[in-house]
Amino acid sequence: GSYGPCYCDQACEHTLDCCHDYARACPVMPCVVSQWSVWSGCAEPCKTTYRVRRRHVIQEPRNGGEVCPPLEERAGCVEYWTEQGTECKQYL
Repeated sequence: GSYGPCYCDQACEHTLDCCHDYARACPVMPCVVSQWSVWSGCAEPCKTTYRVRRRHVIQEPRNGGEVCPPLEERAGCVEYWTEQGTECKQYL
């Protein structure tokens, strides 16, 4: 509409109250995330557990942009050294 407030959202296309320059002023913006962090250590040394890496959202999606991908990944791992730096005891 050219009178009254105009809006910058996907619903405005259905309610017909988009800003006149909607396509330029309200571009589709996908989610943007950071690079992955380094992998953490294993959850527990001397056991088969998992390690984690994370990333965070830099920009939330707007105007129907692509949603954010997962922000955490896990992978299996085993550490052979205790937190004190001594070798784990191997149980046969």
